[in-house]
Amino acid sequence: MATTTPTPKPVRRKSSDDLMVVDHVTKVFQARGKAESAQALKDVSCTIKKGAMNIITGPSGSGKSTLLDTILGLQPPTSGKVLVSGEDIYSLSSDDRAFYRARMLGMGLWKGGDQKVI
Repeated sequence: MATTTPTPKPVRRKSSDDLMVVDHVTKVFQARGKAESAQALKDVSCTIKKGAMNIITGPSGSGKSTLLDTILGLQPPTSGKVLVSGEDIYSLSSDDRAFYRARMLGMGLWKGGDQKVI
């Protein structure tokens, strides 16, 4: 008898106030020419509201920069989706993702490097 692994339910836009939905995002880095890999993000899900200021905190190496790069459209996730106004940003061309970054998002870094704001 075959067994099946349950698939996580996707995060859905809950209201028109939702700007972005990060839906079960995982990011794994594979070292070139090596069998080892490093998982930077594991099944991350969250919703970002329009006009909100969000702060990502954590110790060095916890995945803050990887998550921001993924949200900004700079680094595709290994699995999962980043939805903006219901559209997967990684279905957009590189030029369209650059327009999205320039027109829709801002990011600031605190000195000390352990806090990032989007």
